[in-house]
Amino acid sequence: MYDGGAAAADDKAICYLQPRTLEARVRIANDAVAWSRKQLAGRTGPPLVVDLIDDAAERAYEAIPERLYVVLDGKIVYQGGVGPFDYSTAALRAFLAQHFGRGGGSGGNS
Repeated sequence: MYDGGAAAADDKAICYLQPRTLEARVRIANDAVAWSRKQLAGRTGPPLVVDLIDDAAERAYEAIPERLYVVLDGKIVYQGGVGPFDYSTAALRAFLAQHFGRGGGSGGNS
């Protein structure tokens, strides 16, 4: 789910000003989808859901402490450690590479 924050791409932050309208948030989310398609060589990635500008979904479902998950067909298929200090983006990349055939990049938290 995209809630308007910064996103990481190839270990470089893609930064936008916090959107003040739903239209601006959707434009930023569309940029994320375009980047994802480029990374996936044109294949369709997972669906992206955009929270309303009042962040109602974020407030309803935020997880503190944070955790990294992969959900496939409505089932949790990967659950990372409790964050922000006990999860590993390297482990998530390895999981994605093993299960979805993409080579994992270097970097990230470990």
